[in-house]
Amino acid sequence: MRRRGRAERASGVVGRRGSPGRARVDGVRGGRSRRNGPGRVAVWAILGAASFAAPLAAQQPEVFVGRTAELYVNATVIDGRGGPARPETAILVIDGRIEGIGSREQLVLPPGTSVVDVEGAVVVPGYLDAWGGRREGAALAELAAAGITGVREAVTSLDDFRRRGRSVDADDPAPIVFVGGVVLDSGANAIGLALSSQDDVPAAMGRLVEVDGAAFVSIARSVPAEWIPAIAREARRRDATVWVNPRTRGWLLALRAGVDVSSGLISGDPEMLTGDARAGYAELLDDSDAAPLAAWLAALDPSGDEVERAITALLSRDAAVVPLLAGAAATPGIEVVWPTAETLVRRLHAEGVRLLVGSGPDGEAGRFHDELERLVAAGVPAVEVIAMATRNVAGALGVLHDRGTLETGKRADFVVLEGDPTDDMANARRVDFLVVEGEAWRPRPEGGFERLRFR
Repeated sequence: MRRRGRAERASGVVGRRGSPGRARVDGVRGGRSRRNGPGRVAVWAILGAASFAAPLAAQQPEVFVGRTAELYVNATVIDGRGGPARPETAILVIDGRIEGIGSREQLVLPPGTSVVDVEGAVVVPGYLDAWGGRREGAALAELAAAGITGVREAVTSLDDFRRRGRSVDADDPAPIVFVGGVVLDSGANAIGLALSSQDDVPAAMGRLVEVDGAAFVSIARSVPAEWIPAIAREARRRDATVWVNPRTRGWLLALRAGVDVSSGLISGDPEMLTGDARAGYAELLDDSDAAPLAAWLAALDPSGDEVERAITALLSRDAAVVPLLAGAAATPGIEVVWPTAETLVRRLHAEGVRLLVGSGPDGEAGRFHDELERLVAAGVPAVEVIAMATRNVAGALGVLHDRGTLETGKRADFVVLEGDPTDDMANARRVDFLVVEGEAWRPRPEGGFERLRFR
C-alpha cells in the first residue's frame, strides 16, 4: 500500500494516524529497548485520574477510549529553547499534541492514559532540516529514522507536490514537508521559475505566493543581486519570506537587499574581507565559477570590522543564516584554515545571529548530523545547537506556534535518544524511537519502522 502526501501552505507529509479510539493494553508492541539491551520500555495504563499501575494480566485485551493519551515519564528533556536539560520530566500527549510538560505530580491525566517510562533517556524536539532540496521515498524514510520530523522543500509548487505525493509506505512515518514553491532562477539553464529580467518579478511572485500558496520564496544563485531588492519588496507585500541559496560571491549583498535567510556562511563573500585582501580575492573569483573558499578563509579576519558590519546587517534585519559547515568542510585544502571558519561561527553565535541547521545539497540525514557535530566542534553549546535544529528552523518557516520546541499546546513530535547529545553530539544520531504527531515508531536496523503501541 502506498500513500499520497498531503501539503498545505506551511505543511506537508505526516505519518499515518492509527485508528481513532482503539487502544491495546498488552504492553509495548514489539517494544524492545535497544538502549537497555533486552529490557522493555516500561508501560502501564492509568485507569483513573490518579497514577495507578495495574497488572497487565488483570487488564482487558482491548480498551476503547474517546481520546488517546500517553504520559512519558522519567525523561531528560532538552526542549529546544536553548536552556539546560530538565531531568525527571513528564510529557503528557493527548490526541497528538502536548497537553502538559513538567513534574508528573502536576499533570492531570485523563482516564485510560498509558504511562511510558523512558528511564532517564534524553528527549528532544523532532529535528527540522532547513535545506530546500527535493526528497521523497527512501530519502524521507532515512530522514525520519534519523529523528528528522520536518524538511523544507523549495523545488516544486504546492499543486505539483500534491500530484506527486511521496511514495512512502503507508504504515511508516514520514517528515512533514514545508513546501515553498519552485525556486526563482534565471539564465539559459534555469531549473525553476525562470526570470528573464527584473520586470518579471511581480508576476512571478504573484504566481508563487498568491496562486501556488508559497509561504517562503527561494532564490537560486544565478539570479543577479540587483534583482533581489525587487523580489524582497514583492515578498514583503505578500507576507512571504525570502531564502537565498549559496551564492558564488557571497550572501551579504543579498542580505542587504532584503533576504530573510541566507545559506552558506563560509561563502567567499568579498565584502567580508579587508580592502587589500578583497582586491586579490576578486581576481580569484573572476578566474573561477566557484568561490575558492580556502583562499577566502585564509584572507578573512573573523574579528575585523568587515565581519562586524556583516553581523550588524544580519541583526538589523533579524535575518538568519544556514551555515552549511559540513559541506564547506569537504572543500579541498580547507582543513588548514578551518579554525578561522569555527571562529566566525562562534562570533556570529555570540552576537546573537540566528543560525539554522540544514543538511546541504545532498539532503542526506548523515550530512544533517554532520552539521550538528560541526557546530558543536566550533564551540557552540550542544543545547543551543539543538535549538538551531528545531526552534530556529521552525521560526524561520513561520511554524513556531505549532512545532520546534517541547511546550504545551504544540504537536507531539519528539525523539527519544539512546545517549546524551550534551556529552557527545554524535548521540543525536542514536534514535531509540520517535514520536510523530503522537504516534511512536522505532526504526528497524534493516530499514523501515516498528509501530510502538502502548495500549
